[in-house]
Amino acid sequence: MALQNRDLDRGLEAGYRAVEVLARVESTRARGYIRNVTVALAPWEEEKPVADFVGHARRELLTVG
Repeated sequence: MALQNRDLDRGLEAGYRAVEVLARVESTRARGYIRNVTVALAPWEEEKPVADFVGHARRELLTVG
């Protein structure tokens, strides 16, 4: 919801928490959720915190399985 309200800081906080939790499960749905978050971050893709998060999410979830 934070990203839908264009609140980048809260969106990134929620994204990091989601990656932390979802990294513990083997789930296509979990990877899809994080993929959706990274797509929602597209308007800020040039911002370093966003690039850092996307890289983190890819390392933790999107390249698994």
